Amino acid sequence: MIKVNLAKASASVSVETEKVASGGLASFSQSDNLAKIAAMLIFVICLYGYESYNMKEKTTLYNRVRTESDRLAAQVQQHGGVVDAVEDLAKERKTLDKQMKVIQKISKKRAFKLNSIIKLQQSIPEDSWVEEMIVKEDVMSFKGFARSPASVQTIVSGLESLDFMDTAVNKELALKKIGISEVHQFNIEAKVKK
Repeated sequence: MIKVNLAKASASVSVETEKVASGGLASFSQSDNLAKIAAMLIFVICLYGYESYNMKEKTTLYNRVRTESDRLAAQVQQHGGVVDAVEDLAKERKTLDKQMKVIQKISKKRAFKLNSIIKLQQSIPEDSWVEEMIVKEDVMSFKGFARSPASVQTIVSGLESLDFMDTAVNKELALKKIGISEVHQFNIEAKVKK
């Protein structure tokens, strides 16, 4: 049987392996470091180029926006008086709107009075006439003359039938002599619906 001392052989093999491994690692590590440095330099150069290009674009955009801003500021200064005039016109319009509402109310009241007169004329028989009409808020008074009490009642019925009248009552009916004729003097009071 042959005996081999492996302890010495493995020790010499391990020393040579370490020499080869350390020399190989050293040469591998230097080329790897050079590649890393080259990659970093390329990255920095690309980043610098991108940032230079991006900075030119941003500067151009900034100048464009600044020019537009200056132009708008000049327009605002130029039209500053116009803004004040528009605000004054808006205030005047509000005042005119208020005045227009008052005028519309007056017109409605006048239209109501005119409508009342027209409707009253239509409801008065031919043998009657109104001498005076007084309108106070929601009460209308009619004073006049009729040849018969039936004619006065026709006027009262006609007023009550109007859509804007609530009630109509003859407050006074008196016989009065005018010239050679006797007529009935009436005083009708009518309440307007609210």
